[in-house]
Formats: sequence, C-alpha cells, structure tokens
Amino acid sequence: MDESVNFTRYQPCQQKGHYESFFQRANHPSEPKAFWIRYTIFSPDKHPEKAIGELWAIFFDGIEKKQIAVKKEILIEPDRKEIILNILKTITSKDYETQTNKMWVAVGCKLCNETGYKGRIGIYEAILTNSKIENTIREIPSEREISIAAADQDILNMQQDGIIKVLKGITSIDELERVVSLEVVPLEILPEILSF
Repeated sequence: MDESVNFTRYQPCQQKGHYESFFQRANHPSEPKAFWIRYTIFSPDKHPEKAIGELWAIFFDGIEKKQIAVKKEILIEPDRKEIILNILKTITSKDYETQTNKMWVAVGCKLCNETGYKGRIGIYEAILTNSKIENTIREIPSEREISIAAADQDILNMQQDGIIKVLKGITSIDELERVVSLEVVPLEILPEILSF
C-alpha cells in the first residue's frame, strides 16, 4: 500500500481554500471502548496566513456512558521561503540582483542595544499619476483596484521592495513582517501584463 495516501495534502501558502481531516481509531476488542486521534486542517480561501490545525484525542467509554475529548489548535505559519518566492514572482523589474538561498537574521550587540539594527531603512511604494490612475480614483476604488490599475507601471510595491531588502541582507524577514503584511496577492487578480 502506498503510504503517501496518509500524508497531509495541505501545501503551506496555497491560495486556494483547503479542508482535510484524518483520524486513527483503536477499538477495544471486547468492551464498548475506543480511542480516536484526529487532525484537521482548515485554510480559508485566499488567506493562507489564517490556516489552522486542530489535533483531537477522544476516549469513548460505553460502559460509563461518557466521552473525554481534548483539542489543541495550532496556527499554521506559512513557510517563509514560499511566501518570499511567491512575492518575487510578482516582480517584473529586472533592476535588482539578489540571492534566494540566504535568509538574514538580526544578531544583537552592545552597539545596537541588542536589536541587530542600526539606523533606519525605508520600505517604499509609489504610483505614477496618469489618466488610468485618475479614472480609477474617480470611482472611489479599493486598494486592490488601484494596484491593478498601476500594475503596468512596473514599480515595486512595499512587499516587493521589502523582500528585496531582506534578500540583500539590509533587513530581516522578522523586521519586515513587523511593518508590512506578507499576505500574497493571488496571482489570478493581477493583469496579464505581469509575467514571470
């Protein structure tokens, strides 16, 4: 039997919603008693950062007519490398050079008061005002609609600028996540002009 049928099918950072539940049970051979272990994973559509796992242990006692259940919920942290690679896929500019095989971590010392940082660095985003942007703004758009209207400008957004600075060792992923959401924009909402 192929053992992979028992493996989780959830892929961290997947944009498509996901639900799965597996359990293992052990029944007493002659008494009305059983013990179940179950895990469940739920990831909302387009929100992998809200994925949650549940681990259940349940004891059924048919003699005493009672059940005992305990549950542990665990927030499933998306794989950071996968998040970074997904954001890098949205960058069309070839004006940067970086490596994706290193992750920088802030290490403190007396000079930086044990923070690992010295000075400040900005994470930037800009949009050029043109007729397309002006027409979009007149409609009182959402942030997403403005981003779509500006996509053909080939200007880095804050996520992209931050990820490039992380990969260059200018800052760390922890510091970037403190100031910028790394929720991945679903690729299907980006215009066709973004190719990678």
